[in-house]
Amino acid sequence: MEVEIRSVSLPFGVWGLHIARKGRARLCVNSALPDIWRRFALFHELYHLIAHSEGEYFWRQTFHPISRFENEADLFAWAVMRQEFAEDY
Repeated sequence: MEVEIRSVSLPFGVWGLHIARKGRARLCVNSALPDIWRRFALFHELYHLIAHSEGEYFWRQTFHPISRFENEADLFAWAVMRQEFAEDY
């Protein structure tokens, strides 16, 4: 799969999103976030791309403000960035 990463202007409260189709994906991260949180959002969206490959249908069927799928993606991002957060905070 070909993955493109973009830092884009997104509405307030939207940290990131991903779009995947036909072997291609775009991960969009809110450019208004501080650098460390942009990386967090990137890993969060990467987890969704890897673990939730059903795409839009999946999202429409499971969307909740705080769903287990969002929690899983957050845990993945925390795990990847654990050392970086320990150094910065």
